[in-house]
Amino acid sequence: MSSGRRQKNRVNSTGRSTGEGKHVRLYRWVIESSAYRDLSCRSRCLLTELYNLYNGMNNGELFLSVRNGAERIGASPNTTSKCFKELIDKGFIRPNQPGSFNWKGGAATTWILTEFEFNGEKATKDFMHRK
Repeated sequence: MSSGRRQKNRVNSTGRSTGEGKHVRLYRWVIESSAYRDLSCRSRCLLTELYNLYNGMNNGELFLSVRNGAERIGASPNTTSKCFKELIDKGFIRPNQPGSFNWKGGAATTWILTEFEFNGEKATKDFMHRK
């Protein structure tokens, strides 16, 4: 627009915004929690990647394998495996469906972010109860 005013986001026929793209939101109360402060830098990166997979309706269906997670955060699979364990121990995630590997095909673990509701149950926010 030549008048210098920002163009408002438009809405498509389904009621969704067509403006800005997808984003990952980290609330200040999460970042300031003692559990988050105790996370290693790589674990924080992995948590951000899990948040990136979350679309508001797919909690419990977040597929992220150790190998894929390692590629996303630029770490070795061993380090990434330790990061997953740290996120579980601190209460940020828990497995929904454990992964399996066999020669005919494997499936990655599906993850639950405890910050959000899952299967109609309220969010547990387990990381807020850790000391």
